[in-house]
Amino acid sequence: MEFFNDAMIPNNESVSGGKNNESSGEDKLRISFNSIPMGIVNFDANGIVTDYNSIGSGNIRLKREMMLGKNLLEIKDYNVHELVKAALAGKYGHYEGLLNSDVLNKYIPIRIVIGPVVFPIGEVVGGMAVIEDISESKEMQRIFFHDLLNNVGNLRNLSELVIDEDIDSKTQRRVAGLIHTQANRVLDEIQMHRHILSFGATEIKPEFLEINSIAFVKKLIVPFANSEEGVIVELGEKFEEAVFISDILLFGRAFKEMLKNAVEASKKGDTVRIECWTNNKRIFFSVHNSEPIPGKIRQSIFAKPRIESQSGHGLGAYCIKYITENYLNGSVIFATSEKEGTTFTVNLPIEQ
Repeated sequence: MEFFNDAMIPNNESVSGGKNNESSGEDKLRISFNSIPMGIVNFDANGIVTDYNSIGSGNIRLKREMMLGKNLLEIKDYNVHELVKAALAGKYGHYEGLLNSDVLNKYIPIRIVIGPVVFPIGEVVGGMAVIEDISESKEMQRIFFHDLLNNVGNLRNLSELVIDEDIDSKTQRRVAGLIHTQANRVLDEIQMHRHILSFGATEIKPEFLEINSIAFVKKLIVPFANSEEGVIVELGEKFEEAVFISDILLFGRAFKEMLKNAVEASKKGDTVRIECWTNNKRIFFSVHNSEPIPGKIRQSIFAKPRIESQSGHGLGAYCIKYITENYLNGSVIFATSEKEGTTFTVNLPIEQ
């Protein structure tokens, strides 16, 4: 939590023109207040909520009636207490973290900026807070930091092999190639995370650009084609070249997860086959491997996993579904059987 130096919100000089101008100004202020896509809370000198815009975003999209009359100094979140007290003391405050909401009865990742409302004579008569729901950004960070840590761990393990004096030069060269591949994966994760951070805390807005299907896939399969798993990754005979509009980093992240899952599920010498086709103004990408998904896993394949319960594995199908459906206007399905193996298929609009 961060507090700034004592400061007062400046008040405009009274505007001449009579009650009509004053009423018109209040109407415009009300329209603006109710149109802002964030939670805005006004409270009096006792911490009582006097106004709340009912727009908000995400988890903070609450009805105005739920907030009016609520005493912010009596809710159970300590951080809110300190922020409100700071505002009523004439200070600005900032907090980013989890809000213990007794209105929603759950914890919400939020960002709060708060400040005092001050009369021209210097009296603090209340305060105003702007609340942003940053759940979306935190969930993306959760996904990417987890896999980034896994990739760095793999890189460390490979580097330890290089300094082993007992391995021959041929093995050292092979390990050096694997380190190069792993380092590229780490760089991709960092670039992806930087892409996410560039959107700020509240809303991730994809950057839709033209993508060539063949060029896109060929670039992404290089690290997997040279991986230590010894799995063959190739384009199918009917792979269709097409141009579509999407966010290359976000879709690349989802597609790499499809490839990684298929390669890790395969045995040495197996083939992972990628297909692409278009139909009814949509483009389809499928990734197939010959191994079936065990029955227990199938039932919750797209469920949000607990990161702390995982060991050495990424967020898999959940990551693919989360990115595809939340940001790319697409969908993902899978089919698996003992005889046919497993195929994950993502479809996206050709035009966004």
